[in-house]
Amino acid sequence: MEETSMERASVDATTLMASSAPSTQQPKKPKHKKNPKGASDGRSVSGKRQQQQWRRRPPPRDMARILSEVLREPKQGLLQRVVRIAGPKIAWDVLQETLQVEQSGGQQVNAFGSGRPEAFLVATPENTQPVPRKRTTGGVYFTLLKNYVTKESYQEIYAIENQRKKEVKKKVRYRRKQEMEKVINGLGFEDIQIDNSAPHEPVAVE
Repeated sequence: MEETSMERASVDATTLMASSAPSTQQPKKPKHKKNPKGASDGRSVSGKRQQQQWRRRPPPRDMARILSEVLREPKQGLLQRVVRIAGPKIAWDVLQETLQVEQSGGQQVNAFGSGRPEAFLVATPENTQPVPRKRTTGGVYFTLLKNYVTKESYQEIYAIENQRKKEVKKKVRYRRKQEMEKVINGLGFEDIQIDNSAPHEPVAVE
């Protein structure tokens, strides 16, 4: 059946009204990319990542270098022996405890147990009397390491350093001996002749 002109007009009117009527659907809001957790607008998350990277244990080949950077300890050879003798896990666990100690205020040296307290006491604005200075971060690390390894392992780790200290002390003693001999020779004591053959008369004491 052919469509009448009246029906076509009705369809066109309905279509026109639908197109001109205001839409009830809400326009979509543009999506904004969320910032990473713990970061604000315009701020970098490098600090957060830097804190998190110390929680992940690095491979053994990189551990001594990273320990040296975190602890500000220049003796990488000493740290390599820690990783080799104590093991990567212990080396990393000690670092975690060291960072916790540093965040809690650090650790004081045992000044009075060293035998030379004057070398380890410092004056601070908060205290009228000198107090023991705080250990370096590396010093805290090696102090805590004693709680993780045996005495023999600790001595093995420090074997090269202890040998170097002995050699330095030996050179210092030899240098002092030479200086003392030079002073004695300058006084001319070698020209004095002492006769030990003659008997000494007792001195009367009144």
